[in-house]
Amino acid sequence: MENENCLPRLRSNLKIIKGDFKQSTGQSWKIFDPIRNKYFLISHQDVQILNNWNGNNVDDICLAFQRAGSMVSEKEIESLYQFLKQNELLSDKNKEFNQDSTGSIKGILFSKIPIVSFNKVSFFVCFLFGVLDSLKFKVFVIALFFLNLYLLSGSWSQYINYSKNLFNFNGFWLYFFAIVFVKVFHEMSHAFIAKKLGATVGNFGIVTFFGFPLLYTEIERTEELESKYDRVSISLAGIKVELIIAVLATFLWFVSPDGFLKEIYFVISSSSWVMSLLVNLNPLAKFDGYYVLSDCLEIDNLHSRAGNYFLYITESFIFNCSRKNDDFSLFTVKQKIFIYIYGMLTKIYRVFVVFAVCFAVYYFNSYLLLTLVAFYFFGVYVLSPFFSYVISCYSLFKETTLVRKFAISFFVFMLLVVSFFPINTRVISPATVTNLYSPIYTAESGLVTQIKKYKNGSINQGDDLLILSSIDIENQLEKRMREQELIQYKIDGVTGNEQDKRELVILYQRLYEVQEAISGLMESSSELRIQSSLSGTLVDTISDITIGRFLAKGTKLGEVLTDEMLGVSYIQESDFKRITLPIEAKFYPKDLTIDPFMVNIYKIDNTAAKIIDEVVLTSRHGGRILVKDESSNGFVPNETYFKLYFTVASDVDLNNKLVGSLSIPVDNKSYFSIYTEQLWKVLLQEMRR
Repeated sequence: MENENCLPRLRSNLKIIKGDFKQSTGQSWKIFDPIRNKYFLISHQDVQILNNWNGNNVDDICLAFQRAGSMVSEKEIESLYQFLKQNELLSDKNKEFNQDSTGSIKGILFSKIPIVSFNKVSFFVCFLFGVLDSLKFKVFVIALFFLNLYLLSGSWSQYINYSKNLFNFNGFWLYFFAIVFVKVFHEMSHAFIAKKLGATVGNFGIVTFFGFPLLYTEIERTEELESKYDRVSISLAGIKVELIIAVLATFLWFVSPDGFLKEIYFVISSSSWVMSLLVNLNPLAKFDGYYVLSDCLEIDNLHSRAGNYFLYITESFIFNCSRKNDDFSLFTVKQKIFIYIYGMLTKIYRVFVVFAVCFAVYYFNSYLLLTLVAFYFFGVYVLSPFFSYVISCYSLFKETTLVRKFAISFFVFMLLVVSFFPINTRVISPATVTNLYSPIYTAESGLVTQIKKYKNGSINQGDDLLILSSIDIENQLEKRMREQELIQYKIDGVTGNEQDKRELVILYQRLYEVQEAISGLMESSSELRIQSSLSGTLVDTISDITIGRFLAKGTKLGEVLTDEMLGVSYIQESDFKRITLPIEAKFYPKDLTIDPFMVNIYKIDNTAAKIIDEVVLTSRHGGRILVKDESSNGFVPNETYFKLYFTVASDVDLNNKLVGSLSIPVDNKSYFSIYTEQLWKVLLQEMRR
């Protein structure tokens, strides 16, 4: 002990209350911590020690027991002292427990601010919720609920799509005030039912949970309620009033004309349904659903005890020994299974919430300070507890058997090898392969005068397919030729006077313009001879082509496919410098009926791809590349990608486009170095903001 002559006092806000009476163990007692809303089981002897605790030392407590005709050892007092100290139930003169870390980031993330006492608003609350709690009003709401179901059955898509009108700045504020409005009624409902059943109601206020403000109501003496169903009723009161508001708002949305009021009713309706069903009924966080579950199972501190039990079983499995945190022998087998699964889910949920908050802060802000707060948040609430727990497991490691020590050491060694040893020698990137082809279009409008090799089949580069004739081009060409002859005639007739010499300059300028026009028309005339630009197979021709048929400009006449196959792939920035050209890779088609084949990568763009033009590789079309909005030429990627090009090395019969993955051998690099570089890259990006 820190000081054997003077025991530290208990915190003044703690309460000692009676627990359940059992024949096997007798009367149980609990210490209730109202700040953390936690219960701590203690024995009858512990209660007697605590009755003589404040203002006394160990000798005084032992003497008090002797006077009462009983005995207590210093070891028992020492054990109780350590229990109180570990659970922060002793007062600290240097700081108040309920003001821990005020002004720090932790104090902002978890703080409690009272606003108004229930006694000041009790008349209004009791009158309003007395009406809402009446039998007639409940019957009315139930009938309205079924009417809403009938109306929604025919207008569900309209109800869902209505939210698209509110995805804007004004919609954000509507939802904000709607949530505040609903939560005020939620907390007042808790207070009304608690007061009705005999519990004590304190202040209304705001508490921050992971930095997010939430309303709360101080309710005390619920442990003195005889029935657990009374405590469940208090926990469910907020959800019930939210559902009532949701039913009323949904009906008003149906009957209201388009306008601002209809938007308000929709916002209140949708936010009430979501908060009631997805947030408040969530048993993994300490919302109403958790307290309902805890009261129904009659397990105090279910959240922390389940987490401890999960660690207890896990430690027993790994080390064949564990730290004793609770008397789990009191639970049945079914309860133990449930508590273990629940404890595992709470641990996963905590990590998920921290990840979600950090991601939201990082992704939706443009300030370096908030990004650093996100990293701090993740370090304090995920990394720090994890490493602290791993370090604390060393004592269990020392107590386990030699075989288990070897197995655990080997497992840790393999993790380090996988993390730090450069064994990551291949990267997988999305890719697509297709035959090299050339589409054939008409360059100008015209009539078909001759049909050459225009049919599906083999064709050589430069072969004539069709010859067209354009009356419009021929007329324009004839007109320009006559104009050229006329200008030349005028030039030849120019005499030597000054006026004719000035006109000569103008005539030469006009002659040049006419000759340029004739050259353009001659070029257009030659484009009416349709030729193949590649050697290969002509496919997708127009089957009913005939002489004299008119073909408009831009008409597709078919495609020429070659035996050569080309492919493209996109690699992330972290893998860009790990590829040395030229290099062989392996293509794995998405179609499992086609065997993988080898390809040759011959080129990588040195600049990042601004768009992903192969849309089949994007997330909008079932691909792996996450993209943003669509541009005129393709999709904009969320991350930095570089485009690479490859040819098929093996003899593969391919008649259409293949989508798959490219397995590329790269320079060795460990997973630790990859993720470290990625983290450093993110930090550098944020510092440039």
